[in-house]
Amino acid sequence: MDTCHVFEFAKEKAHMDPKNNALILLHGFGDNAQNFKQFGLKMQLPQTKVISLEAQCPVPFMPEVKGWFPKFSMDGEELNVKSAVVKSGLDKSRQEIIRFLKENVLGDGKDRFPPERVFFLGFSQGGTMAVDVGLNLKIGGVISISGWVEPEWYQTTLKTPVLITQGTDLTPASLEKKIQWLKDRTEFQAKFFKKQHEMPKTREEMQSIMEFFAKRLYLRQYALENHPDIIEVTP
Repeated sequence: MDTCHVFEFAKEKAHMDPKNNALILLHGFGDNAQNFKQFGLKMQLPQTKVISLEAQCPVPFMPEVKGWFPKFSMDGEELNVKSAVVKSGLDKSRQEIIRFLKENVLGDGKDRFPPERVFFLGFSQGGTMAVDVGLNLKIGGVISISGWVEPEWYQTTLKTPVLITQGTDLTPASLEKKIQWLKDRTEFQAKFFKKQHEMPKTREEMQSIMEFFAKRLYLRQYALENHPDIIEVTP
């Protein structure tokens, strides 16, 4: 992976609230940043800058398709998710994403945010990647749609808030060990919905995602702060 391609689509307008949070979007395997950013923008999260990153891990024989880590071998065979090749690709993508955060997102000043106001949302491979980042960097929160990590790859107790929404293609029983491992190491929730391996399609799933943000986004009441009757009281 040479670099993360960055697309910023949340257009600033004079009447819009200043941005106090950053939402980083990580698309699924074979998708792209331009397409996935639509999901982030449709949520209309207040006071939140939306940044969509594009994966750069190539897929053999399919130059137009990219992922966050290898899915197929050079022979076209699907890789075991626990293989060293997959982990190596995941590690490289994480390093690039964290480098991007440090150079473009984290910090003080205009268009910079403290870690607790930075959030990740990803689907499938992008969801796995989002959880991986949250296990290596304490941030405001992570939402993964149908993306899980392999517990044996990590030694962490960062307690980053994590929500994973999952379809019925995987059952709670089959994920029991991963769920317990994440509960022990993060502020974790797993919610299951009647769907396959796909993006949210029901009001219930979207509500769970929006509730996660509602509890954690940093929002200022600018209208109240600028009211002429407000008197500043200092101790």
